[in-house]
Amino acid sequence: MIQIIQLNLLDYRADEKKAKLQKFKVLMATAAIAGVGLAVLVGMGLSGMVSDQQDRNTLLKTEISKLDNEIKEVKSLQDQRKNFLERKQKIEELQNKRFEAAKMIDDLNVLIPDGVYLSSIAGDVKDNYTITGKAVSDSKVASFMKNLPSTGVFEIPKLTSINKQTDAQEFVLNANLVNHAAVKDEAQATGSVLEGK
Repeated sequence: MIQIIQLNLLDYRADEKKAKLQKFKVLMATAAIAGVGLAVLVGMGLSGMVSDQQDRNTLLKTEISKLDNEIKEVKSLQDQRKNFLERKQKIEELQNKRFEAAKMIDDLNVLIPDGVYLSSIAGDVKDNYTITGKAVSDSKVASFMKNLPSTGVFEIPKLTSINKQTDAQEFVLNANLVNHAAVKDEAQATGSVLEGK
């Protein structure tokens, strides 16, 4: 028998190169698929994060809007409270004025000497009062002026005018109210007694 010797005329390095190239292509394809997969996963993750952040932003905007409304309500309540306190203060002032007027008239009735009578008492916003009256003599007017500060309501009065008439002396006095602290305390005490009844 004759043995046939097979000779490989192809360069064995070319086969190896071809096999390595094939392997490289497979590795590149696998890497590309893995890269695309990772890119898709990262994209989906980022998209989810963006979506979550947008949801958070929407929630924050909603809560901020609620807080703004609550702040407006609080401001409105503060304005109402301020108006209420201002009205309350005005009412207290009016109430104190009422008690002051009553105390003033009571004190003047006790303090007016015989031979003097008052025709009018008028006050202005600055607690400056004009007292008009008649007296039988100058000494009665002087006595009235001297006694007026003892009420604790008026300061020392100033004689604005005095006119002699046939039957009496007509006089006009100006007097400022003193600090109302004592009068207010007494008025508040009287008010509480009246409320207790």
